[in-house]
Amino acid sequence: MMKESSKNGKKSQNENIIFLKRVFISSIAFVLITILVTQALEDKIFFSIFAGIPAGIIGFLITFIYLGYKKNNVEK
Repeated sequence: MMKESSKNGKKSQNENIIFLKRVFISSIAFVLITILVTQALEDKIFFSIFAGIPAGIIGFLITFIYLGYKKNNVEK
């Protein structure tokens, strides 16, 4: 029984590490997309940050979901 619980513990830790990697990579995508969109629209829209933040959030969500989908397909 101890071996099974340690296996489950390692599996749980591994899943947590994978989740944290997904969050970290998605956060980097959020920051980059927000900055790029804000800079691209800076000359045309005075408050370009209000266009950059939603674009960054959408980029975060798309990246997070894609990485989760990719992880699930690799495990099968």
